[in-house]
Amino acid sequence: MWNSWHKSLATLASNQVKPVLIHIHFAACHWCHVMEQTTFADASVMDYMHRHFFCIKIDKETHPSLNAWYTQSLQNMGIATGWPLHAFCLPNLLPFLGGTYFSKKDWMALLKHVLYVYHHHRPLLEKSAGHFSKMPTPPQFHSASPQVEIAWSAYLQSMLQALHPLYGSIKKDVQFPLTTVYQVLLASYAITHIPSYLVSLNNILQSISSGGIYDHLTGGFARYALDEKWKIPHFEKMLADNALLLDLYAKAHHCTQAKYTSVIKKTLQWIEDIFFSATGGYYNTLDADSEGIEGQYYTWTIEEIQQVLSPEAAAVIIQHYQITAKGNWQKGYNVLYKTKTPDPTAQVLLSKAEKKLCQVRQKRIAPALEKKKIVAHNAMLLQSFVSAYHALKEKKILQKAVSLATVLWQHIQQKKIMKRMMEADVASSPGTLIDYAWVIQAYVALYQATFSLSWLDKAKSILEDVLIFFYDVEDGFFFESPRQTIPNFLQAKYLTDDVYPNANAILGYQLYKIGSFYNNERYHAMATKMYQNVASQLQSSPILWASWSKLCFTQQDYTPLFMIIGKDALQVSNTLHMLYPGPKMIAGTYHPQNALPILSNKPWVADTTMIYTCVGKTCLPPTTYVSSLLHMLKKRFISKWS
Repeated sequence: MWNSWHKSLATLASNQVKPVLIHIHFAACHWCHVMEQTTFADASVMDYMHRHFFCIKIDKETHPSLNAWYTQSLQNMGIATGWPLHAFCLPNLLPFLGGTYFSKKDWMALLKHVLYVYHHHRPLLEKSAGHFSKMPTPPQFHSASPQVEIAWSAYLQSMLQALHPLYGSIKKDVQFPLTTVYQVLLASYAITHIPSYLVSLNNILQSISSGGIYDHLTGGFARYALDEKWKIPHFEKMLADNALLLDLYAKAHHCTQAKYTSVIKKTLQWIEDIFFSATGGYYNTLDADSEGIEGQYYTWTIEEIQQVLSPEAAAVIIQHYQITAKGNWQKGYNVLYKTKTPDPTAQVLLSKAEKKLCQVRQKRIAPALEKKKIVAHNAMLLQSFVSAYHALKEKKILQKAVSLATVLWQHIQQKKIMKRMMEADVASSPGTLIDYAWVIQAYVALYQATFSLSWLDKAKSILEDVLIFFYDVEDGFFFESPRQTIPNFLQAKYLTDDVYPNANAILGYQLYKIGSFYNNERYHAMATKMYQNVASQLQSSPILWASWSKLCFTQQDYTPLFMIIGKDALQVSNTLHMLYPGPKMIAGTYHPQNALPILSNKPWVADTTMIYTCVGKTCLPPTTYVSSLLHMLKKRFISKWS
């Protein structure tokens, strides 16, 4: 009954006299499953839909650009969006009405209403559909405009005012961890050493890792929480969200005094246990439901706790995780979350009890695993592996990173335009901007961890593909999808963050970094143009534009370029990563014949590892000491932070 999306479907739809119904879903969406089982499983409902509508089904993960376009169009109408997402469209695929989840009764009433309006008020629908389907226009660059200087202190203050002071949440019904925003806090602390930034960051990291959004038994994070304190999760778990949180905790490892080592290690192991594919790469999503019940796998009654644990262990778990007979979640069931650090004398007993609960839970029917392998999400994980390696100094983590990077490269090489899905036997749409952007960023990070020039060369090669397939020379931004892969009217550019960092912002930052490594002024000019377009937006809405802060830091000389020459170059690089989690570029070599052009003119001192540092167009005195270098940077940055 459903038509799966493909490019030629737009032509088929245009030949219809019926309205078009677009249903956007994804595998781990709880309410998608509910509507599938209660409404679409009814043959009479599907027969009515088939007779009166041209029905199209779109997988959100497979076609993120289509999801983004229809989400934005419905939001332009003032319609709340989410999943499942439904858009009622004209045959030209422009939407005139939409919504999310509906009961079967409400769905049938809506279908009949839509049909009446479609056949009796078609001209009005055509007018409104054209109006609401216009995408936001990127800000225009004017070469004569003065360079915008961001008042960083005021920017951070505005950002912090938008967040809950203890939990880092915002005023919404559901709470997604705003990892991009929290990374700005971390970067700002690294630049300035202003204590309040670190206090805020630590409060947030503590709240998230104490809440039920974090799985205290195995590690790993649920996608979002239903409350501002991160206590009650929506139980689906996604590779991308876990990669971003792992990256955040790893980068904050040193400045938080290794407080979250357990979170990093357990989440790394959980990702390996659950998402790793024997054929290479990592799977995408773990459902929220098991046995048809949301959270069934993860929640506990007080009776279950008392049955499987000794009285002493049960008492510790009940107190530590706020377990009650009534249930801290629903119907006598409890989510494990904690509100305080355990008494050190009870820690051993608590750890043993957690291990026992984990063993008991593993005997339950587990949530279903969606076995898609998405390029962008694997690249996010690759970057988090690199960050975790810098935090924990474990070679096996770096080996995982290199292995995953190799698998990604093997996939990318197969097609002129990379496919979004990594499985060879799965039909896949072309990679979107976010896939390309994350691979570039992850390869640059891997270069900085290994000084293997091949990863940087690969990043540059992919960047050139992005400039061919996505770049709009008129405004200096990138389209969401490659040219000629979707109908032109569905092609759009997006500049603000959602749950994930914006792909245009990532590319702006990487244009600057790769331009610095290769002395490529063309890349630098592109990055500068993007900066001049968005800098004023950053100050007006710091949460929505947070991912652009990295590019803005480069333009205001807060991004040092460290060039390391000598036999201990990698060790020095690792130390810099650990001690300076702010925005930076690190190039290095431990052999004078194997270096980037920017390193070729730097003196090679036998048996000494030299650090040459430039900030903007100013070079600092060469040194062999990381501590003295960072002290120089601290003085320099604090003096100009405003």
